[in-house]
Amino acid sequence: MPFGFNVTSKMVLGFVAGVVIGAVGYKLVSEKKINPKAIEKTVVDLANKFKPSSKEENVQEAEESKQA
Repeated sequence: MPFGFNVTSKMVLGFVAGVVIGAVGYKLVSEKKINPKAIEKTVVDLANKFKPSSKEENVQEAEESKQA
């Protein structure tokens, strides 16, 4: 592997990157530069975009029950 990276060093680098991202995010939230409520709304909207609507769920459940 290039530069002698192995699984353990990749895990350490990933952990360090997560800590840095978390620290920067915490600093931005604490300084009121980003609004956590807006981030939460964005995440929920994105999740709902990929979630099938209730009408589609009912159709899928009906088809599954017919197949069973």
